[in-house]
Amino acid sequence: MNKDAVLLTATIRERCAIDDSEDPCWLWMGARVPAGYGFVGRGASRHFAHRLHFWASRSFAGELSDLGSIHHLCGQRACVNLKHLAPVSAFMNTIEAGARGVLLDRVKVLRDALRTADPYNPLLRDGWAVSSSTMRPKYNSPATNLSDTERLRLAAKREARRAAAEAHREFRFSQVMAVRALKASGTSTPDALKRVGVSRSGYCDWGIKLEAALRAEEL
Repeated sequence: MNKDAVLLTATIRERCAIDDSEDPCWLWMGARVPAGYGFVGRGASRHFAHRLHFWASRSFAGELSDLGSIHHLCGQRACVNLKHLAPVSAFMNTIEAGARGVLLDRVKVLRDALRTADPYNPLLRDGWAVSSSTMRPKYNSPATNLSDTERLRLAAKREARRAAAEAHREFRFSQVMAVRALKASGTSTPDALKRVGVSRSGYCDWGIKLEAALRAEEL
């Protein structure tokens, strides 16, 4: 990143709540739209914080308006951590969001079952998500002197992030297999990649990871 991009990243980080987990979300503590995405600016100059940060990571190449969909791998719309952001086609972003909706519905079913089996469980009393009101007082301070309730919330967030990462991994593997199926049917590689919505580098990288996963399962 160039100097301006580094400065913007530092400024964005200062306005985020960050816990002390191994790979934390950077939860934007500034203004947010009703859907949960953080933003900066007003009117025509208003931009989503996660898109602006991703654009900065590319040294502001091109125009921000030309940047495609940026997907949250962690599932946290307020997150602006570059490690949790990935460019995808609008079509695949919609599919991923739909898959996450199915996962959240499943979580709701499990929560209702837990309420029946253990109605006094702390997870039911205090909720599973880290709210902005919980994190705001800590702002950027290390999460060291936390109450049991706050630790449960952070643990739930880490588990949700792990589940989202696993869902993303399966999604990428499905893309690789879809490309391979199209190629086997006679479709050229460029056309197969375009139809599935994955870049050549992404296809190669996740193809290697898929083979490694299959070898691990065989062992």
